[in-house]
Amino acid sequence: MKIKDISLLYGLILVLANVLAVVFTSTLVSQVSFDSEVFKIMNITLSNNKIFSVCTAIIPFLVPGVLCSVYATVNLNRYNEGQRGKKFLVNMPFVYSVVGVSGWITGFLINLVFILYFKFQTEYSVFSLILGFIFTYVFSMIFTFMGTFFVLETINRKYVLPRFLPEGHISEIKGVINPSITLIYILLYITICLFPCFIFSSNLFNSSDFVLSGQNLKTIILIGIVIALDFLLTIVVSRYYSKPILRLKDCAQNIANGNYNIRTEIITGDELGVLSDTFNDMAVSLKEKELMYDTFGKVVTPEIRNWLLQGNTNLGGEIVCATVLFCDIRGFTTLSEQINPKQVVSLLNKYFSCMEQCIVKHNGIINKYIGDAIMAIFGVPLQNENQALDAYKCCLEMRETLTNLNKELEAENLPQIKFGIGLHTGNVLAGNIGSNSRMEYTVIGDTVNVASRIESLCKEYNCDLLLSETTVEGIVTCGGSLPKLESMGETQIRGRKTTISIYKG
Repeated sequence: MKIKDISLLYGLILVLANVLAVVFTSTLVSQVSFDSEVFKIMNITLSNNKIFSVCTAIIPFLVPGVLCSVYATVNLNRYNEGQRGKKFLVNMPFVYSVVGVSGWITGFLINLVFILYFKFQTEYSVFSLILGFIFTYVFSMIFTFMGTFFVLETINRKYVLPRFLPEGHISEIKGVINPSITLIYILLYITICLFPCFIFSSNLFNSSDFVLSGQNLKTIILIGIVIALDFLLTIVVSRYYSKPILRLKDCAQNIANGNYNIRTEIITGDELGVLSDTFNDMAVSLKEKELMYDTFGKVVTPEIRNWLLQGNTNLGGEIVCATVLFCDIRGFTTLSEQINPKQVVSLLNKYFSCMEQCIVKHNGIINKYIGDAIMAIFGVPLQNENQALDAYKCCLEMRETLTNLNKELEAENLPQIKFGIGLHTGNVLAGNIGSNSRMEYTVIGDTVNVASRIESLCKEYNCDLLLSETTVEGIVTCGGSLPKLESMGETQIRGRKTTISIYKG
């Protein structure tokens, strides 16, 4: 169904609501309200007036039809203008319902003109007639609005908005009209309490010799007390339901902002109580899941966590190009002998934290810690054309960071740290390795082995950074500058028959 068809359907429902209002008021309200000879005389007089008959029969239906057509045409022509189109869809039930009332307002004004015309022609008292017409038309307006609004709003919520605005967040659309629960209750109060009281008490005023005294005064006072008490009860009941709902709304907003310790504090045994208990249970569950989510992101890197949570939990992987970084602390065994185990752990944590910041900053992820060594990868699980350059910049920053860290360690009388880094770029198998019950996201292949062997060569070449030729080519391809690289020529890698070219950084 297109938006144009929906607009037409809503227009037809509006016309039907007006017709039902006419039938209802004609068969019920008019019988109760107009029982006087004056009305009968006026009705005969005015029914013979063709202008009056045409105006009362056509204009009340023509006015809302024209207004709805103009409203729909203007907005349909601009439907694709982002927020305007969304606002049009959400506001259609309320706007159409309000526009439907315009016909009754027009009809009342027409009748008022002819009542005054009748008075000047006959000199009858028309007080009860005007009062009766006010009752009739106000009731008809409320009946039309309530009937139209609830029918259109039901269709809108169940069929239209889920189809055209599946993302929700309707309350965030600028210009949206959202009638409050209290307003709906007041309209319902007017429909089922206030207006019936006026209608059934209209016979008090339905004669030209009405006197405000005696029994009439007592009846009016009693009706006034009933109306006031019912209004007070309506407000109390509306707040009884609206306040807990608003409380739930505030709690939901707190949870959306990350505050999972919030509770609704609604203690009842009705549906709101069940909703409140369910909401509180949900908050506890979300807090636990957030804790698991955060903890999971510490066991593995956030990038891998997000990749796995997207449903990538099958064993196996794919061949991709990646840059692998191995970093190992030099002389860690000797270093561990100089300090106690707690200091070793503290020192490693400081060191790993500093190195992690450098790696993450340059789009890398730490795949694993192997004792005092770090294995990091660039270019997976998200592909990155600048992976080699990012890895090289990461190494330079790791070197600078280690210098600063050593100054802090010296101030604490802790031993200095030296490391060696090896970089190699090539194809790897990236994916989940292990069993169905326990797996690990990692990369395997010759590239990983070569990167590890290059890192171990740092001892032989007495340096802290070695790069393979493929990594250097990747850096050049990305437009990176290599002013400090020194070619070390062809080197035999342990476990491989062929040699590779390496560079000292």
